[in-house]
Amino acid sequence: MEKWLATWNIKIAEAQNEVVTHLRRILVHPNGPEEEKEKAALWKEVRVQCRDVLRRADKAGIRMEEHEGDRVATEEVIAMHSDEAKRNVQKEMQAAAVAQEQKEAEAAEEASRKQERDDYLLSVKGAKKFQKCYRVWKGRRRLRARLYHCVTKRFSGGKQGCANSCMCSRGAQQCTRTLETLFTRSC
Repeated sequence: MEKWLATWNIKIAEAQNEVVTHLRRILVHPNGPEEEKEKAALWKEVRVQCRDVLRRADKAGIRMEEHEGDRVATEEVIAMHSDEAKRNVQKEMQAAAVAQEQKEAEAAEEASRKQERDDYLLSVKGAKKFQKCYRVWKGRRRLRARLYHCVTKRFSGGKQGCANSCMCSRGAQQCTRTLETLFTRSC
């Protein structure tokens, strides 16, 4: 912010200097008919201001000759034009500040909208991932239930099992059951 204000202060000083040098040059050496008209208008302002300067000097009790009044009035008129240039640049500065604030507000609003959108998409993505995990778990559970319903494992009453895992008391050579007979399909 300080850099921005410093830049505008430089622009104000440059505008004032430009107006002062331009008016002083016109009073001494005008170039072309446009500057002649500007010089005439400036001298009218100086004459009006000179009357005011002499009036103020008389009220203050200061003796002032007319050429001194012209010099003081010329400086005052140039200062008035310089102040006018300063006010114009300050108006430009205020307009630029308003535009910059609007731009920053729009950028902040856009960032806020983007953040809200990203948060929403992230929550949706998380919810979808959770739903997918739930569907996989539920599907495996259903598949397991179907398989338990379709396939049953039957054992004989013996405590020691044979090599075919039928839990019979006979050994692997003596067991006549095969794995196909151990698992029967009921569906």
